[in-house]
Amino acid sequence: MQSKLMEIEMIKQQLTQLDQQRMQVNARLMDSDAALKTLKDLETGTGIVETFVPFGGGIFSKATFPETRQVLVNVGQDIAVEKTVAEAKTIIEQTIAGYEKMFTDLDSHIMMLQKHAELIYYSIEAASASKR
Repeated sequence: MQSKLMEIEMIKQQLTQLDQQRMQVNARLMDSDAALKTLKDLETGTGIVETFVPFGGGIFSKATFPETRQVLVNVGQDIAVEKTVAEAKTIIEQTIAGYEKMFTDLDSHIMMLQKHAELIYYSIEAASASKR
C-alpha cells in the first residue's frame, strides 16, 4: 500500500508539471493566433495597418504602419529572415497546428495519468475494505 501511495504522489507531481506545460503551450498558441490575425490583416489590408507592438515586460504600444508585403520571421536561434506575408502566414499556421497537437497530446497524457491514479486509489480502497 505504501508503494501505491508513493505512486499516486509521483503522479500528482507529473500532473502539476504537465498542467504547467499545457499553460505554456496555450500562451504560445494565443500569441501565435494573434500573429496570424495581424498577418491576415496585412494580407487583406489596404493602406495603414494598426497593431500593438511589444516593448517587453508585458508592455505594448499601439502602432500604425503602412501596408507592407515583407515581414521578418524568427527561424530559430535568434535568426530572422525576410518573408512575404503569405509565407509568414503559412509558417505561423504550421506553428499553430504544432501547438494544437502538443496541447492535445498533453491533455491525453493528463487524462491517462488521472485514470491511472483513480485505478490505484480504487485498489487502495478495496484493499482497505477487505482488511476491515
